[in-house]
Amino acid sequence: MATSLNPNDNAPTITLIDKHGDVLLQLRKEGDRNARSLLVSSRVLSLASTVFEAMFNGNFAEGQDLSYVSPRAVPVPDDDPIIMELLCNIFHMQMSEVPDKLDMKSFADFAVLCDKYDCREAIRFQAKVWVFGLISDPDAPNFEKLLFVTYVLDLPHEFRTVTLAIVRDRKTSIKVSVATHGQDFIPLTLIGM
Repeated sequence: MATSLNPNDNAPTITLIDKHGDVLLQLRKEGDRNARSLLVSSRVLSLASTVFEAMFNGNFAEGQDLSYVSPRAVPVPDDDPIIMELLCNIFHMQMSEVPDKLDMKSFADFAVLCDKYDCREAIRFQAKVWVFGLISDPDAPNFEKLLFVTYVLDLPHEFRTVTLAIVRDRKTSIKVSVATHGQDFIPLTLIGM
């Protein structure tokens, strides 16, 4: 189970995802009021993501002298702390820390992060569970974000199901800006533009 430590008010909060981890992912810069770090395993991250594999098993500084005794700090300040923690919990099989449902915006943000770290295979099952939980209400606010999510996460069956739900069951038209989540991953020809 992931636990958080904060020995004093000035130190960043450290969430233990792997108590024998050798990497501290720094999600906010030290000195930031909301500084957070995740203690994770470089081996687990490398198995789940080709980007992390290159980072920790190549000639990059992040992969040198890794040790659970003195975990290496790796800054990832551009990544959303909550979404990154969720991703690391899935990688480390901390399923009690993974929600059964995810809102549309968080799911779309999650898909963007998965694309960034090239880890679609590692999260495929959990993504399918979340899609299944959201697919039943095509008139839900931001439902069209599921087009984006299923496309980016390479879930062809789910993409087809979402598309059919929009075409057959949705009473209102979709908003392209919502469906694309402000990104350019989806070819606009797929959504009729």
